[in-house]
Amino acid sequence: MSTRALLLARMSDPESLVPVAEILEHSEIVDCWNAVDGHVDLVAKLNAQPAELLEEIWKVGGIDDVEVIELSDETGSILCNPSFCYSFVFLEVEPAKRSAIRDQLSALQQVGFCSSREDGAELVAVVNGASFQSINRAVNEQIRPIDGVLRLKQDRVINLKNI
Repeated sequence: MSTRALLLARMSDPESLVPVAEILEHSEIVDCWNAVDGHVDLVAKLNAQPAELLEEIWKVGGIDDVEVIELSDETGSILCNPSFCYSFVFLEVEPAKRSAIRDQLSALQQVGFCSSREDGAELVAVVNGASFQSINRAVNEQIRPIDGVLRLKQDRVINLKNI
């Protein structure tokens, strides 16, 4: 595994979210993490092999699935400034157009991070804005219409530290 990876966790029990978030917060291999509202519940940026971290997470219980996605061609920063709103956007794209789409996403002002999945035709982007409405506009008007984008999933970042 490369040292550039995202951990995606889905919870079967919402009560598991906070204990898993605490594990991520205190882990030395987690550069940053975010709770999200969408097809996954937590996203963490990893900088090392996650075997021990995965064991710790599974011990919490109430976990539906944990996936580690190796990344390549990373641009920007995944760190989220609490004064803005953010969404993770997971894009399924035509394999032959992956590189061109990644370049187009990276050039967009509201895209703060973009990377491709090392083993497939999926891209991950972090889109920011003053509000979720502005993020939705950027996704619908600037990202969905890109030639070669087949499908996308948008997961809003939830700031658990302010709850």
